[in-house]
Amino acid sequence: MNHTLRWINPQDIKFVSQFMREHDRIEWQLMSSSKTSSMETIIRDAVDRSSFSMAAVNNDTVIALFGVVPLSDTPAIGSIWALTTENVELPSVYRPWFKISKQLVHSIGKPFDRLENLVHEKNTKAIKFIHLIGFKILDEPKVIKGERFFPFYMDFIK
Repeated sequence: MNHTLRWINPQDIKFVSQFMREHDRIEWQLMSSSKTSSMETIIRDAVDRSSFSMAAVNNDTVIALFGVVPLSDTPAIGSIWALTTENVELPSVYRPWFKISKQLVHSIGKPFDRLENLVHEKNTKAIKFIHLIGFKILDEPKVIKGERFFPFYMDFIK
């Protein structure tokens, strides 16, 4: 098995937009402010707004894209995001992805006081993963487009 990280390229965005986990697709479509944008455009916009973004690759196949968008009104807070393909759920892929994610979140969070975002209540695998890598998940959901999302965050001490 060959697990690597690389800068995101247009082919990575296209691939993930076609093969992303269905719960991630639903979550991102609900969170998007545009009703007409394709998933590829939504992902490209997230990558373009990110101060840091990378692709996780397993045996030459992209399994995830992830990054951090600094919030415009509070740049010390970053909105962390990740999109995964169905392949990330394979045990041989999930274990290394979990291990690197747990390490990476601390590295990519260093420039920020806090990393935060929202997760859709039906994205149960993501909720479990977010919790396991060390984020705190709030009990009180936010409602967006009639759907419930749970805020999560991780604070960094400077």
